[in-house]
Amino acid sequence: MKAPVQLEEVSKEFGRGTSRVVAVDSVSFNVESGEILALLGPNGAGKTTTVKMICGLIVPSRGRIFIRGLDIARRYREALSHVGAVLEGSRNIYWRLTVAENLEYFAHIRGKSGPGLRRRIAHLLEVVQLSNRRNAIAQTLSRGMQQRLAIACALVGDPEILLLDEPTLGLDFESSEMIKKEIRRLAREEGKAILLTTHQMELAQTLADRVGVITRGRLAILDRLERLRQLFTFGQYEVSIQGILSEQARIRLQEWKVHVHENEGQTNLTFSVNDPSHLYQVIEILHPHPIIGIRRQEPDLAEIYLKILHGEIVHGTADSTQS
Repeated sequence: MKAPVQLEEVSKEFGRGTSRVVAVDSVSFNVESGEILALLGPNGAGKTTTVKMICGLIVPSRGRIFIRGLDIARRYREALSHVGAVLEGSRNIYWRLTVAENLEYFAHIRGKSGPGLRRRIAHLLEVVQLSNRRNAIAQTLSRGMQQRLAIACALVGDPEILLLDEPTLGLDFESSEMIKKEIRRLAREEGKAILLTTHQMELAQTLADRVGVITRGRLAILDRLERLRQLFTFGQYEVSIQGILSEQARIRLQEWKVHVHENEGQTNLTFSVNDPSHLYQVIEILHPHPIIGIRRQEPDLAEIYLKILHGEIVHGTADSTQS
C-alpha cells in the first residue's frame, strides 16, 4: 500500500541566473498512516516551502508529490481533498466570522453538510475547548484560542493527512499541551498521517515517530527518534565515585578527556569512548574509589539537531525515507 504522502526528488528554485536561489533541493520522503513526522531546520532551510508544495500552494521546479497515490500536478483537487493544513499559525481562519461560522464554512468547502455536520462541529469545539465561545468573533479570541480554532477548521473535513506548520508556536502552556495531546490522539487513534514543522525541539521529541532535519534545502537526515539517539550517543558515560581523585589518576585519565566535577566528597566524571570496552579501562584507573553509579547518557533532540547542523553526520547515513 502506498504511503499517504510521498515526495520524490522534489526541488524548488526561485529566481534565475545569478539571483537563483535553491530553496528545496531533491527532497524525498514518505509520511505513513498513523505516523507523526517532524521536520526541523533553521530559518530559510526549506521546511515551510516543502509543506506549501505538498499543499499545492507552490509548484515544484522538479520532482513529484503524491497524495494517496494521486499526483498533485495532474489531479490537484482530488489529491488535496485528503489534506487538512494549518499554515503559519492561525492565518487560515476568517477573523470576521464566529467560531462556529468558521467551522461551517470550511466544512462546506470540503463538501460536508447534513445533520452529521452539527454533531462533528460540536465534537470539535469540545476537543479544542471552544464550546463556550462558539458565537464569539474569531478576531476577539486570544492567540491560543485562534490556534485551536485553526486546527479545528483543518479537522472539520475529517482529512486523512494533516500538515501543521509550527502548531504550538507562541502558545501558553495549557493551550500547547492541549494541542499536543490532540495531535497525538489523531495519529494513534484515528490513524492520520501527520507532518509537522517546528523550531521547538521539545515538541518534536514529545510527538514525533520520525524526525527529519532540513539544512540548506537538503534533507540531511531522516530516521526514527530512538535510532537517532543511538546514532549520536557515541558512548557518552557519567561515572560517580566516592572521594577525591588522586593526582596520578587525573594524569592517567587525560587520555580519555574526562571532565571531573568534585562536590562534597564525591567526584562525577563525564567522558566519551568509541568502544564500550574502554569503559572498563577508565573504571580500572578509578580503583580503589567505590563507584556510586554508572550511567550512559543519551543526547536529547536539541543536541542531535546541533550535531547534524555542524556536519557530524554524512548526508544519508541514517535511514533516509522509510519508517
